[in-house]
Amino acid sequence: MEAWGEASSILHKGEGEAHPHSCLIDERGKYGLISDLGLDRIYVYRLDVAAGALIEEEVLSTAAKAGPRHMCFHPKGRFVYGINELDCTINVYAFRKDDAILGPILQTVSTLPEGYNNHDHGNAKNVKGDPASGPNRPDQTNATADIHISPDGRFLYGSNRGHDSLVCFSIARDGLLKLVGFTYTGGEHPRNFSIHPSGNWILVANQDSDNVVVFRRDRRSGELEDSGKRVNMKTARCILWGNPRRKLRKPTWHTVADLTPEQKGVNLYVKVVKVLSVGDSGLGFWRQRIALEDGQAAR
Repeated sequence: MEAWGEASSILHKGEGEAHPHSCLIDERGKYGLISDLGLDRIYVYRLDVAAGALIEEEVLSTAAKAGPRHMCFHPKGRFVYGINELDCTINVYAFRKDDAILGPILQTVSTLPEGYNNHDHGNAKNVKGDPASGPNRPDQTNATADIHISPDGRFLYGSNRGHDSLVCFSIARDGLLKLVGFTYTGGEHPRNFSIHPSGNWILVANQDSDNVVVFRRDRRSGELEDSGKRVNMKTARCILWGNPRRKLRKPTWHTVADLTPEQKGVNLYVKVVKVLSVGDSGLGFWRQRIALEDGQAAR
């Protein structure tokens, strides 16, 4: 892949170069959205899995020196939300999932309280009122990190490093955001967090205080409550839930003779669900019929 250009956002070593920070794949596995923190752009690629290629479909610019970092899809697929690391904002993008048209930007909101001065190191406070831990950058007392939407699509959360908070927004039917409030993360530098698939819990990884904090989540209001439970972990940076058991598709039926899995790297799991006795010219033989699911055990 060729270099994409010169950067307007100055943050990382290798200044003046592109800095692709994350890649968000849509649920159908057809498109990838690349957040380029250095160039202040979002690149939309079509994934050609067979050819192992990325085909550029669209390029959308954010505000100058916004520093797009991470993105997430709304569960209904009509909106994309992107958190910007440098100017501490969240963009709401329209998204046409059929042809992967991203934009326009429908709304931009701050992840910080009104009146917060992101350049005043001497007076910067975290959400508790204590001195801000800060990202240790000359131009910033706070930098955003992660962004996620609740499973029901009603609330959005983003993490602030320095203010050490999770900001919560409610999501209207038109995709626009309204501030709910801020919650102290129980540590410094919340680089990552993850919402449990049930929607009842949020785990926050506080990198600089070496802990993971468990929050109860009110699914009706979106508000968070510290459960008091913590896990000590050196430089906690990323949380992933184990994949929940997926529902099996309706099985297709095959005889044993039909089973010739020759594709390299494919695991085939089967379960015998019925055995039939069939007569043939007076000679009895067994034919096994099985429910088949590629890559999973049929149940």
